[in-house]
Parts: sequence; C-alpha cells; structure tokens
Amino acid sequence: MDRHKDETLREFLAESDELLETLRRHLDRIEQAPDSISPESLNSLFRAAHTLKGMSGVMGLAAVSDLAHSLEDLMDRLRMGKLGMSRSLLDLLGDGVDALDQLI
Repeated sequence: MDRHKDETLREFLAESDELLETLRRHLDRIEQAPDSISPESLNSLFRAAHTLKGMSGVMGLAAVSDLAHSLEDLMDRLRMGKLGMSRSLLDLLGDGVDALDQLI
C-alpha cells in the first residue's frame, strides 16, 4: 500500500511541475505582449489551474486546491472578457503560481 501511495505522490509531483511550468510560460507570454493576449494562452492558463485544482483535491491538499480554484476563477473571468488584464492582475497571478509551487 505504501508503495502505491509513493507512486501516486511521485506522479502528482511530476504532473504538478509540468502544470506550474505551463502557467509560468503563458504568464510570461502575456507579460511580454499584454496588448495581444491570445485566447490559446488564456485557455491554457485556465486548463492548467483547473487540472491542478482537481489533482490536489484528490490528493487531499486543500490549501493547494483552494488557491488553484481562486486562480482558476480569475482566469475564467479573463477568458470570458469579464475582467481585463492589468499589471496588478498579472502580478497577482504570478504570485499565486509561486505560492502554489511553495505549497506543493
């Protein structure tokens, strides 16, 4: 049983690293061209946060899941045009991704 838990944890950590890298990569793209944000970048941000939220919930990591959910909500509002990108929002999203990394 412990072996299964160890493998599950290793898989979670590996996939989390990939998702965090995806989040950082797309936030960097947005930072470099804030006036021409692609729908693909917004959708990728949303999907990465959504997946991280679900995975962390399954793992019982409530703080990670809650933070990912909050970031997912912001990203969804951006995707739907209900929220505009700003320097402060970009900083907040970046800080959120850094916090997720620390929590994991």
